[in-house]
Amino acid sequence: MKSLSSKFKIFVSVLILTSILGFQSVYAQNADKIIIGVSAPMTGAGAQYGLAAKQGVEMAIEEVNSAGGILDKKNIEIIYADDKADPKEASLAASKLCSNKKVMAIIGNYNSSCTLATANYTNKYKIPQVSFGSSSPKITGISPYVFRNMISDKFQGEALANFVFNTLKKKKVVILHENTDYGVPFAEMFKTKCEALGSKILFIDKYNLGSTIDFSGVLTKIKGMGADCIIVPGLYREASLIAKQAKEAGLDIPIVGGDGLFSDKLVELGGPAVEGVTFVGPFHHESTNPVAQKFVEKFKQKYNALPDAWSAQAYDAVKIVIEAINRAGKADRTAIRDELAKTKDFDGVTGKTTFDDKGDCIKDPVILTIKNGKIVQYK
Repeated sequence: MKSLSSKFKIFVSVLILTSILGFQSVYAQNADKIIIGVSAPMTGAGAQYGLAAKQGVEMAIEEVNSAGGILDKKNIEIIYADDKADPKEASLAASKLCSNKKVMAIIGNYNSSCTLATANYTNKYKIPQVSFGSSSPKITGISPYVFRNMISDKFQGEALANFVFNTLKKKKVVILHENTDYGVPFAEMFKTKCEALGSKILFIDKYNLGSTIDFSGVLTKIKGMGADCIIVPGLYREASLIAKQAKEAGLDIPIVGGDGLFSDKLVELGGPAVEGVTFVGPFHHESTNPVAQKFVEKFKQKYNALPDAWSAQAYDAVKIVIEAINRAGKADRTAIRDELAKTKDFDGVTGKTTFDDKGDCIKDPVILTIKNGKIVQYK
C-alpha cells in the first residue's frame, strides 16, 4: 500500500506540474498578442460592407504586426463576429466578444441598429467600441465606451439638403427610406434642413431592408405628384431597385442618397439605371490627401482593386484604436477607452478625426456620383 501510495503521489505531482506548465504555455502564447474584436455583416443583406471592412482591418493589422507590433512587440490578433446586419445577431456577437476578457476593443458595427444593440454590451463590460459605419444620431452620447469615426446623419442629412437645394436646385422632393435606425433619423434630418432652406417635401414613405423589392406602386404615385427629386436614405440593394423601377415607370428625376449607397454593388445591381445617382460618402480613392493616396496604392497591391469607403473607414478605426492602446501603455479596456476619448486630429486616410465629448467625429462628407458606370467625385 505504501508503494502504491507513493506512486499515486508521484502521479498526482506530475499531473499538477503538467497542468502548470500547460497553463504557463498558454499564457505565454497569449501574452505576446493583443486581441481586438470586429463585429460586422459578413453574410446577409449587408455582406458587401462587412467584407470591405474586413479588407481594411486586415491591411491595418498586417502593417502594425510587420512593423514590430505594439507594447513590447505584441502582435495584434483579430476575432471576427458576423452580425448579419441584424440587431439580434449583433447582440449575440457582442455578448461573445465582450465576455471574452482577452478582447480589448471592438471595431464595429456597420449598421446603426447593430451598433445600438452592441452598445448595451460594450457599456456593460466597459470595453471600447469604435464604429466605422454607423451614422444614426441615436448613437450620439449613448455610452462613454462608444465612439465612431463615421460622420453622423445629422451632418450628412444637412449636407445632402444643401446639395439638393443649392446645387441641384430641386424644390419638390420625395423621400423613400429604409425603416431602420439609419433610415428613419436620416430622413428626419434631411426633411428638417430641406424645409428650412425652402424646398417642399411632397411625400415620405418607408420600406423594409432586405425584403421590400417592389417599388412600382409608390413610384407611380410619385410620378403623379410632379416631384423633381427622390431621396433614398438606405442601402445599395434597394436603391438599385428604386432606380430601375423608376426608369421602367418613366420617372426620370435625380435620385440622391446617403452613404449607404456607396458601394460598387450599386453599379453592379443597377446597371445603366443608376447612372447619375448621387450620394454622400466619407472617402473616395480619388482623394488628393497624401495619406489616402499611400493607402490606395497599398490596397491595390494587396487586393488588386480600389478601396471603397468602408475599407478606408475600418482601416482608420483599427489604427485609431491601436494608437490609443500605445498611448495607454497597457492592454486595459478602461485605459484604452480613456485614450480614445483624447483622440484629436488623427491623420487618417479619411481625413483628420477628432472625437468630441460624446464620441462623435465631425468631418466634411464627400459628394459622389455614378458616371459612365463608375463612382466618382461629383463635379
